[in-house]
Amino acid sequence: MPPEEERKQLDYYRRLARQTQVIRITQAVNQLHQNRREALLVTPDEFSLLALTPQVDWNFLYEQAGVSKEVFFARAAQGIETDITFAHASSILIEVIDAVRPEIQWEREIALSRAPFIADEFKRVTQYIFKDSPQLVEDAIESGRQQGISLLLRHLAKPDTPLRSSLPFGVAQAEGMTLTPSIDQRGQIGYVPTKVEGIALKYAWANTQPATFPRLSLRTRPL
Repeated sequence: MPPEEERKQLDYYRRLARQTQVIRITQAVNQLHQNRREALLVTPDEFSLLALTPQVDWNFLYEQAGVSKEVFFARAAQGIETDITFAHASSILIEVIDAVRPEIQWEREIALSRAPFIADEFKRVTQYIFKDSPQLVEDAIESGRQQGISLLLRHLAKPDTPLRSSLPFGVAQAEGMTLTPSIDQRGQIGYVPTKVEGIALKYAWANTQPATFPRLSLRTRPL
């Protein structure tokens, strides 16, 4: 095989190995979600019980649990938060898998600081169950989004380089992160490498106030 062809083949397998690494990370996250689903089949959580029980019998659920309606619904909202956590992390990783396909030879940026995808059926069920307390659902979704980002970053981080989902500009500056001005010159951009070659966590601060938190995204570069 000519040296040039051999080099191209080696480069292709290097890119394929990177995609395989991301697939395995995705599988690890999905396995955690699957473990939760299997556990719910044995011991349903409060959200599952509300979804499976006619509303006329909900008082019986509160009595069986020995808690008030408010406490029961708060626990049910925690179930929503957990589901959103896994779903948000998984949906981002699916985009990353696509972005690092071996044939892709251009840079991609995948937003993390975005609203999580919520299926219509899930919306319908939650709106019905929480029709008297919609704020619980909104808070659970937002918390799940944040937890999903944290879960994702834990799986992408190098052992000696944590990836933080919450990093004020002043802290990043004090720690000596390499920063470059944003396009509009009002903010700053910083990158931290992940354990996957060619993938970095991008921090984008809209301004340089010390307490400003960044928008997060993953930047993937071709190998």
